[in-house]
Amino acid sequence: MCDFISWVEKETEGEIEIFVLTEEDVFSPYGRKVLEGYEGNKLLGHEVIRIFYNLGEKGQNRKTRSFWKTEGLPRKLAKMVKSFDTHWGEMFRSGIFQNSHLCYIVCCATGRWRQRAWDQLMKQNPSNKHLLHIFFYASAKWVKKARAILKERGEAIVQHQNPRSQK
Repeated sequence: MCDFISWVEKETEGEIEIFVLTEEDVFSPYGRKVLEGYEGNKLLGHEVIRIFYNLGEKGQNRKTRSFWKTEGLPRKLAKMVKSFDTHWGEMFRSGIFQNSHLCYIVCCATGRWRQRAWDQLMKQNPSNKHLLHIFFYASAKWVKKARAILKERGEAIVQHQNPRSQK
């Protein structure tokens, strides 16, 4: 699975260059041409970064699923994440972020990211499996929401005490 945020670091003359794809890159005429055949979360990964920038095997693949923790990112990426919609908003809204990644954000992110991921997940018609993941691993607010949808769908929910739902 390709994770957001993925990037390639390449050292050139003692400087580390960061290569990452934005929606401007992916949806550009050049991006559409060289990335033809790639779709969904594949557009978030190292392979397409390397193709787009013609890197071959040069550089190191880097990634983190917890992109909202900007203190762990290279400065360039941290600044980009802080203006997320400018760089990846359309990709997020278009379904490139798959349901499993949105579930991870709902379960693990902080504040606004959880709500935003939940809203997008609802637009993408999550499977019961995805909702059960939230039911078992998210905090109380999201467990309650997932439970309501599962119940509406007729999914039998065993009485389960989610240790995180106590928070």
